[in-house]
Amino acid sequence: MNDKIKIILADDHQVFIDGMLLAFSNHPDYEIVATFKNGEQLVRGARLYKPDIVLTDISMPVMNGIDAIEQIRRNDPDMLCIVLTNFDSDHLILNSLEAGAFSYVNKIMDKEVIFLAIEKSLRGEPHYCDSTSQRVLRMIHQSSFVPGMQRTELFNTNEKKIIALFCKDKLVKEIADELCLGNRTVERYKANIMEKMGVKTAAGIVMYAVKNKLVIPDDSGI
Repeated sequence: MNDKIKIILADDHQVFIDGMLLAFSNHPDYEIVATFKNGEQLVRGARLYKPDIVLTDISMPVMNGIDAIEQIRRNDPDMLCIVLTNFDSDHLILNSLEAGAFSYVNKIMDKEVIFLAIEKSLRGEPHYCDSTSQRVLRMIHQSSFVPGMQRTELFNTNEKKIIALFCKDKLVKEIADELCLGNRTVERYKANIMEKMGVKTAAGIVMYAVKNKLVIPDDSGI
């Protein structure tokens, strides 16, 4: 029985598709089960193949990747979408996140970085290129995007500490160690935080926290 993580990929450059197929061909955990040349095909493919991961470029004919992600997430709010692109402009990053992208990766990165982004995303940890993390936080802070509710008084002291650590890209284990809590306790806090915020991902926690001023992004960290 094939128990590999199923991935579908959309990009309008066949050379890139061929390179990705080769990179994933012998991976023990991941398998690209279908490829597409535009966002419209990708939306149909997501319904047909019901993949674990959607990898998509942004600039494509017929329908772009951002619009495709929005439709895919509307059809299946739990679908995990990762942007894989050459574009690194602020508005495209923010628009991708608003559409429902979980991670944002530059496609020129080494394949191991792409594998890492997938691995982290599956664990519920958004991945961005190193240069974009603080930019993403500042853009959310400055944008009109407000995920979930806007009642920051909902959070107790421990929840606020955990929220701040998620915004510093800390893993669950790292948060547990820093706060002297068990991993399962942090996971329960995380689930409660997401329910209160009305978000479904760690990226949503960060967006909510920055937009509602639970944390303030700066150049040196949060």
